[in-house]
Amino acid sequence: MKKTVAGIVAILFVVCAIYGGVTIFVQNKKSSHLDECEDVIDEVVTAYEQTDQSPNNVRLVTTLSSMNKSYTVSSMEDHYVKVKGLCPDGGEITFVFNGDATAVGLCSVHEGKIVERLSEPKAMYYRFMYVLADYKSYYRSANIDSDQLNASNMLNAFYRSQSYNNKNSWPKITIEGKTYALMPRYNDDRSVDIIATSDLIPYEKGSVKVVKDADYVYDLKADEWVKQ
Repeated sequence: MKKTVAGIVAILFVVCAIYGGVTIFVQNKKSSHLDECEDVIDEVVTAYEQTDQSPNNVRLVTTLSSMNKSYTVSSMEDHYVKVKGLCPDGGEITFVFNGDATAVGLCSVHEGKIVERLSEPKAMYYRFMYVLADYKSYYRSANIDSDQLNASNMLNAFYRSQSYNNKNSWPKITIEGKTYALMPRYNDDRSVDIIATSDLIPYEKGSVKVVKDADYVYDLKADEWVKQ
């Protein structure tokens, strides 16, 4: 009987070891695909930032074509493009062009894991750009009457998409010992900044307040706050 029990325990040990090994293998495989996806995004973003900052610029289209001859563009506007066939895990990558020299790539499969690696201000920027690229899918759920893309509508759509309204507050951040509200700023030229403002009240006349003046603006490339 003891031998039988010992044999069962040994078998279970071997099964657990095999299962653990397979799990680690799968996780590593997924991790490597995440890295590959990020490499794809970086290559396209670099192509965009080094040329005329247009989604239709020749180098960007050439880069996409050289990476995958069979890629398909599911929608293209003057500020973003959604591309299938580039992510090794089958995700749809949305490249958002910010109106200045900045672009981001957001993958439908890996977005969450990519954002987890970012600083809080940069993560907010990525999430805001994701809503911006698909604004028409968000404005109705945010109880916005118009699909017009402007600063007020974008802020309201983003605020509710991130459930900040449940806490009646933008996230807080401390800079040099002082507390600020962390929020996006959608500019008239359609560029986006992440700002820190001492104005901690998010609402004005029942709508999310548009704040133009910032105490700090986040430098996305340097990954640091710049005092205004």
